Amino acid sequence: MSYSLAEPSIIDKVMKGEIKLNYKNVKIKEEESWMLAGEIVKALEKYGVEVIDGDYPIIVVYLNKFLIIIVPLGKKLSVTGELSLEIFEKISNIIEKLKDNNKKIVIIYFSPGGKLLLSAYLFLGYLIEKHDVGILFVNGGVDEVLEVIEKLGIKGSFAPEEEDYVDLKAIS
Repeated sequence: MSYSLAEPSIIDKVMKGEIKLNYKNVKIKEEESWMLAGEIVKALEKYGVEVIDGDYPIIVVYLNKFLIIIVPLGKKLSVTGELSLEIFEKISNIIEKLKDNNKKIVIIYFSPGGKLLLSAYLFLGYLIEKHDVGILFVNGGVDEVLEVIEKLGIKGSFAPEEEDYVDLKAIS
């Protein structure tokens, strides 16, 4: 069986609104999302930061080579495939606007103590390839988000302490 990224997938159909997913099982914790956003913005005061209001905050950090989009989800959230697509769908217009800046776009899904379920991992992998963005899931504290941003700004890549390696240069 062959597969081509040019063919519409179920994810493409969801993004176009041709298929509706049931989002009622897992939701972003809006109140916690806004509290986390406040902590992140305070920690990133030395960077150019923009907060985009909506159902939940979306934080854009402007670096020399990267545009970082942080989506604070709330604490201890288990991100499903459906939720990962819902989030990406809501920020896709932001991504399209920012793509013109000739900078690599990196999206950080942030949930302290949270988990990224297999379906979300697979869907996000597809979105990385299809839309040429980097996507990271951070389940530590605000300090880990800051560490990711600092290392991206300095090195152009991020290597977590667990020695797993995420080379964002290779993706671009």
